[in-house]
Amino acid sequence: MLVELAKIARERECGRMEWAVLDWNEPAIKFYHALGAKPMDEWTVFRLTRDGIARLATPDELIKSRRRSTRLRKATAGKRTGVEVRGKGNGEGKERSRTMRF
Repeated sequence: MLVELAKIARERECGRMEWAVLDWNEPAIKFYHALGAKPMDEWTVFRLTRDGIARLATPDELIKSRRRSTRLRKATAGKRTGVEVRGKGNGEGKERSRTMRF
């Protein structure tokens, strides 16, 4: 499939191809490296779920959300806060944990 996509990209004179892989999928990551692909570590993937899409599609809700975000930034200015994310999403049923600081 990637070969066919590369042919289409070449025909259309595309400058690059991009795709996503989960960070725990080592076999796929090794395969993509073998193809010559480079990871883009400087990028962060964002996602909106159905509820988020509905809020974004409703202008009044978006304005309320921005106001909440501004209040949160002011309340946490100069403070280090953390969010811990836990889940069983590594494909082997093992729990993984990651802490992000902002």
